[in-house]
Amino acid sequence: VEQAVDLMRAARQVFCLGQGGSMLLANDICARFSSLSNKFRTIMSTTTNFWELLQQRQDELTKSGRAVADYLVHHADEAQYLS
Repeated sequence: VEQAVDLMRAARQVFCLGQGGSMLLANDICARFSSLSNKFRTIMSTTTNFWELLQQRQDELTKSGRAVADYLVHHADEAQYLS
């Protein structure tokens, strides 16, 4: 948990997204976190796939964000269980 907090603190932007029922949860979480900082963003498109979003926003990622994205791309079969 401490590592996740450190990563969110260091991030320029934090995107909260989900698909299906998880989208509602992601929106709720984003609303709660956005009361603490304006860096939290929610993605409310039901047609935007996580992998499409990752490709679209690749140039906006920090060095550490690119490292996480690279891990997710290469471990996509495991990534579905991360939450």
